[in-house]
Amino acid sequence: MKKTTFIFFAAMGLVPIGLINVHNLNPFNTVVLLILLSQFPTAVRTIRAKDPIFSRPSLVVFFVVCTVVLGYVNMVLGLGKFADWTAFYCLNYLLFWVVLREVHTFNDIDRLFRRLAFFTILAAGWLVFFFFRPEVLEGAFTDIRMGSYRGEVGGLSRIFTPGMEYISVALMFVVSYFAFGKPRRPLMLTLLFVLCLLVIVIITSVRTYVAGLLVALLIILVLKVDWRTIRLLLVGSLVIAVLFLVLPGGVQEYVVERVAGITDLSDVDVETALDQEMGEGTTDEGSLGTLYWRILEVPYALSLMTTPREIVFGSLGRLYSFIGVEDAAAPHISAAGIFYLFGLVGLMTFSTFIVYFSIRIVRLNRLYKTHPRRYLAVFTLIAWINLFLFSFGGGIYYSTTTAIVAGICGLTVILERLRGETGKEASAAVEP
Repeated sequence: MKKTTFIFFAAMGLVPIGLINVHNLNPFNTVVLLILLSQFPTAVRTIRAKDPIFSRPSLVVFFVVCTVVLGYVNMVLGLGKFADWTAFYCLNYLLFWVVLREVHTFNDIDRLFRRLAFFTILAAGWLVFFFFRPEVLEGAFTDIRMGSYRGEVGGLSRIFTPGMEYISVALMFVVSYFAFGKPRRPLMLTLLFVLCLLVIVIITSVRTYVAGLLVALLIILVLKVDWRTIRLLLVGSLVIAVLFLVLPGGVQEYVVERVAGITDLSDVDVETALDQEMGEGTTDEGSLGTLYWRILEVPYALSLMTTPREIVFGSLGRLYSFIGVEDAAAPHISAAGIFYLFGLVGLMTFSTFIVYFSIRIVRLNRLYKTHPRRYLAVFTLIAWINLFLFSFGGGIYYSTTTAIVAGICGLTVILERLRGETGKEASAAVEP
C-alpha cells in the first residue's frame, strides 16, 4: 500500500487504534507520524525547485506546517505538554508532499481514487455497524477513537466517525464524475452514491453534508447546463425519490425533519445568539440550536486568551469545557479555531493558504475546460468550496479533515503539472 493510501486509511479511522496501544504509545499512528515527518526533505526540495508549479504551493503549505510546529513549541514551553491530538491532525498537511512524490500520472490518480472508494465503503460499513450497535461505542470502544454515539434524534441513533467526512466528499466526486466524465462502471458509482447518501442522511444526520450535495449540484449547473446535466439531475432525483419511498414511515419523517432544517439557516440571527445568556437558548431554538451553540462558543473560547503570547502564537493544547462539552480543543467555527490554536500567526498563514489554493483551483478549472478529465478539476473545485463552507460549523482545517484538505491541494498541483502551463498535457512524471 502506498503511503498516500496508508495515511488516508489511518485518517478515516478504519483501524481500532485503541486496541493496539502499548504503554500509551500507538504503533500505527507512530508509523503515520514518521512517514509524515520524513516529508520535510521533500518539502525543502520542492520549495527550491525551479518549477513554480511546485515551488510556490509548496512554500505556502510549508508556512502552514511551520505554524503548526510553532504552535506545538509554544504548547511545550507554555503548558509543559508534549502530546496533542489537534497537533497530530494538523501534521496531515505533510500529506501534500506524499501526494507529490507518489502520484505522477492520471493512472496513479485513478488508482488512488479506487482505493479511496474502497476505504469509503469500509467507513460506511463501520457507521452501519455502530448504528445498529451503538452500545459498542459506549463501552469497550470508547477509547478507540473510531466514533462516538451522539444520542438519539427522532428515535434513531446518531453516529459520528472520522470516515463520515470522506463519505461526504465521495458524494461530491460521484456527481462530478457523472456530470463531466464518462464512467466505465456507472452502476457501481450509482450504488456508491446510494450508500453514501443513506449514511449521511440517516446515520450521521449531518445536515451540512446534505447542503454540501446541493451546493455541488448548483456548481455543476453554473459550470454546465446541457441535456446531459438535466438528465443527471432527473435521474438523480428519481433515485432519491425511490430511496425515500422504500424507507419506513418513521425514518421518512426523521429525514424530512432533518433535511428541512437546512431552510432554517435563513433565520439565523448572530446578534440575538450572542445576546443570549450563556447556556440558554442553545437547545430550544429548534434546528438552529447547535449552530447557536457554536456561535456562543467563540467569544467564550477567545476570552480565555489573555496574554500577548497567546494572542500572537495561540493556545494549542489548552482544553476547556463549554455547555455540556468537556475538554474541547478549539471553537468549532474554523476562523475562530485557527486564531485560538495558532494566534495571529495562524490567521495570517492559514488565510494565505486558503486564498492561494482557491486561486489555483479556479485556474485549474480553466485549464481543464475542454479536457476529458475535466471531472477531476471540477471535483477539486466542488470539494474545496464545500470544505470552506463546512468550516463555518466545524474545524475543517485542524481536525481529521486536514488529510482531505492536503490531498486536494496535492491533487491540484499534480493536475496542473499534467496539463502544463500552456494547456498541453505533460508526459513527464512528477519527481520533486
